Amino acid sequence: MRGAVLVMALMAVGAGCSTQPTIRTEVDDTYAVSGRFTSSVYGLLIAQNAALSEAQSFCRDKGLRLHQLQDQLQPGDATYTVRFRCLAATDPGVLRPTVNHAPDQVL
Repeated sequence: MRGAVLVMALMAVGAGCSTQPTIRTEVDDTYAVSGRFTSSVYGLLIAQNAALSEAQSFCRDKGLRLHQLQDQLQPGDATYTVRFRCLAATDPGVLRPTVNHAPDQVL
């Protein structure tokens, strides 16, 4: 019985995920990836996890480290987008990360 409930829950979560995040190349060795999940209580968290995991794997496959430049939330459709670069572990940008100076949303 427990197993059936778990399988149904996982199927519901899988059905909510609209697309697999894909890396987009921007300018100057900068990349972006978005995670999207249908509206739910945890939709933005799932979208964020998907996007950051994809970015982390992308950089790790190159033997580099993820350096997050900017992130953006779109709560209406539960979309999380992160702009990033892949840097060497000794790069000063990894040692001193950039912080968002302006808010993405004003409440």
